[in-house]
Amino acid sequence: MKDKTFAFAVRIVNLYKLLTEQRNEFVMSKQTLRSSTTIGTNVRKAINAESLYWIERLKATNYITQLEFDSIHRDAIGILKMICSIIISSKA
Repeated sequence: MKDKTFAFAVRIVNLYKLLTEQRNEFVMSKQTLRSSTTIGTNVRKAINAESLYWIERLKATNYITQLEFDSIHRDAIGILKMICSIIISSKA
């Protein structure tokens, strides 16, 4: 889980760089950066679905392509499923 959330944060940092340097988008990219890179620190606390919201919002406003969205969204959903599984099995 630690490696997966770290790799996801690295991808989000790279997405942030792309959005700010090549697409001149600063507001939503900053919020995506903040919310997505905290997943690793919040993984033991609760499910962090805020990142999905911001990634979906970036796609809906055409700051990222469908291909970029699909790739990052797939990782986010995978991490979310792992967190849910951990929470469910820890309650059992």
